Amino acid sequence: SFTNAQTKGRDSRRKADLEAIKKALELFKQDTIGQYYYPINPYSGSLAPTYIKTMPQDPKTPANYYYWNNGCTGSLCSGEYRLIAQLENINDPQIASSKLQCPDPGGLGYSQYAYVVCP
Repeated sequence: SFTNAQTKGRDSRRKADLEAIKKALELFKQDTIGQYYYPINPYSGSLAPTYIKTMPQDPKTPANYYYWNNGCTGSLCSGEYRLIAQLENINDPQIASSKLQCPDPGGLGYSQYAYVVCP
């Protein structure tokens, strides 16, 4: 029971982290030339501290969340992005709904535990 509560807490944090990164990416996009660009790597210092205080990491593994973007030239990307976190609760209903909202653009091969956020 305590372990389940910890797992759900970490998964909630992962979802909130991805939403915070998404908001920072959209703010960055608004400030770029032509309002069409995202950074090629949000962990490179392009978002923090201007658009987000610090870049969040997975609460269990202290690793960066996975970020994918297409249409990149130099240090900017004009295509759609995907932010992905691996959830611990494999029965979380938001896993399936996030994949429906953000379908695999081809080649990413979402894992069965992937929670996905897109623009």
